Amino acid sequence: LIWKSEPLVVPISQDLLRGRQLGGLRITYFQVITMATVAVLWGVLHLFMVKAKMGKAIRAFAADPKTSELMGMDTSTVRLMVFFIGSAMIGLAAALQIMDFGMDTTTGLGVALLGFIATLIGGGWGLTGIAITSLALGVIENIGMVVLSTQWKYIILFGIIVLLLIIRPRGLFKTATK
Repeated sequence: LIWKSEPLVVPISQDLLRGRQLGGLRITYFQVITMATVAVLWGVLHLFMVKAKMGKAIRAFAADPKTSELMGMDTSTVRLMVFFIGSAMIGLAAALQIMDFGMDTTTGLGVALLGFIATLIGGGWGLTGIAITSLALGVIENIGMVVLSTQWKYIILFGIIVLLLIIRPRGLFKTATK
């Protein structure tokens, strides 16, 4: 095996690991950089999806793939661009997570699960709904880990998705379809 049971940590400057104490919460400079990076990336992606021709094509294709193809849209290019954008965002997120928490055999599981649940719940509102849902799920998950234990992390997330599927099978923010 390449990996052992200890996580692999990418070394970063010790200056970035220093931070400030806000009440009972300690925030490192690296976490501030990560939050700023995510905010800028979300803003750029939002502008791309609203203003750019390819962003509008992606939105149209997501709304109705068959009609988009009938209107002459090159759907293979749109699919390739969506794959490229998603892969670039996942790569950046993974790099930031590895520098902060290290890497082991289950590194991407929590992020993938959180992304799946956020897309399922907030996907009806587009990127804004997914961003709001992701933030809310992160807060709920961390409060649950403080109140209960870190061992309950995935149980809390799975509990949220099961509860949602029972209460609102079409998603929290989905609009009624015709």
